[in-house]
Amino acid sequence: MINNVELFVNKTLAINNATIASTRSHQITTILDELLKDYQAHIRPNFGEGATKIDFDILVSSFGPIQDIDMSYTMNCYFRQRWRDERLQFNEDVGVLSLSTSMLERLWRPDTVFYNSKYSYLHTIPTSNRLWRLFPDGSIWYSSRITVKAKCNMNLKNFPVDKQICQLLIGSFANAASDIEYGWRLG
Repeated sequence: MINNVELFVNKTLAINNATIASTRSHQITTILDELLKDYQAHIRPNFGEGATKIDFDILVSSFGPIQDIDMSYTMNCYFRQRWRDERLQFNEDVGVLSLSTSMLERLWRPDTVFYNSKYSYLHTIPTSNRLWRLFPDGSIWYSSRITVKAKCNMNLKNFPVDKQICQLLIGSFANAASDIEYGWRLG
């Protein structure tokens, strides 16, 4: 008799969880459809009202090799950017939305580049290593796992006890610095 009750409770919980998930999925779809109805992805946030601020941070997962022959260094990292697009505000009761990468083409996103990069690439195996979060205030958090090989002019005069400072120069590919402002995200 106890097994029958447990089975009934487990089936009821499974059905309720499926119903809740289906309702939430429908709610999120409705919110996104409404937000994107008149949204123009080719227009940056704050257009005509000042610069769009992009806060970023970098979590380095590996560094090296450092190449003195071609004056470069390589790093594997998580490059994370955050900006606010007031056109994407929604009811805070819904909470944070995780977005699929297919949403990428429907939203404005910064055209961030590494100016001193010799090459860089986004990791795509087994899937594209990108993560999108949309917050109720219209903030978007975008994280991508990338590898960058960047130029670094080294002074090797004191080798092997030298000290090098290598920069990673970050900015917008097509927008003026007065339109897109990049800043380190602290904390």
